[in-house]
Parts: sequence; structure tokens; C-alpha cells
Amino acid sequence: MPVRGIPNRSAAPLAEPAWHPSPNHGERRDGLTPSLIVLHYTAMANAEAALARLCDPGAEVSAHYLIGRDGRVWQMVAEDRRAWHAGAGEWAGQGDINSRSVGIELDNDGASDFAEPLMAALQLSARATVVVSADEVPFAKPAPVDLRHEIAVQCDAVVEALAD
Repeated sequence: MPVRGIPNRSAAPLAEPAWHPSPNHGERRDGLTPSLIVLHYTAMANAEAALARLCDPGAEVSAHYLIGRDGRVWQMVAEDRRAWHAGAGEWAGQGDINSRSVGIELDNDGASDFAEPLMAALQLSARATVVVSADEVPFAKPAPVDLRHEIAVQCDAVVEALAD
């Protein structure tokens, strides 16, 4: 059953992400490898502003990927590296979420619906990696309840589509 913003699995393959390196990353600690995808929304005016912030050495913040409202995807940090997107958070009793995850920033101002091209790119991106269920998606910064619900619904649809 299709969900608003989620295309069926016959969608065209995802183009290679544009490489836009961020200096804000390091080694994954203690031999940890990703077992989570952490989704964030940017709370910024547009993807270009978010990209500038995520690549600013003074900001000391990054993510592995940024997905624009129009479906464009940028990769800023290699997946074998530790991006700085989850702060000092913990999830399900596990610390160092940055070393345990791949961080994906979604271009959204926090008040608008997620754009359909963005959600299509997110679904296609998730095919190549581990996806956690919507109940397990940690947020590094508080999301408005309706936005959190929107992400949860979309993630459930992504997980369901990948299970088919």
C-alpha cells in the first residue's frame, strides 16, 4: 500500500550522491560499525545553507548524507568514518551513537511536509544499508510531534517497502 511521499519499489535507481567533503569527521571508535541510521531534519531555509553548515569546520557538525527537497543527494563523510551528527546522545543503552550510525540530514524547515522527491531519494538510499524501525529512530534534536510522526510514518513505509 503506497504512503504519501513514498514511491513503489519500481522507482528509478538513485543517482550517485554528489561528493561534497566535510572536514568534520573522525575514526569510528572501539571498532564499532553502523547498526543505526539516524535521521535529522535540517531546520534551515534550504539544502545549500545546510550543506554550508555541515561543511563548516567551525560548526563541528556533519552527517554522512544530505538529501535535498528536490531529491538531490550529497555525501559529505565516507560511511567508514564517524560523522558528527548525534552529539553525546545514547540510544537503547548504547553510547557513542556517531560511531554506531550513518547520519542522514533531510532538507526540511521543521514546519513543512517532507517533499516527495526527498522521500523517494531516502527510500532508494536506504536500500543499500541498515534501516531501523520508526520506533527506534533517534533524534539528536527534538522534532515537533507532527514532524516526528511524519518521519515515523515515512520510515515505516520505507521498512515495509524494503521487506517486500
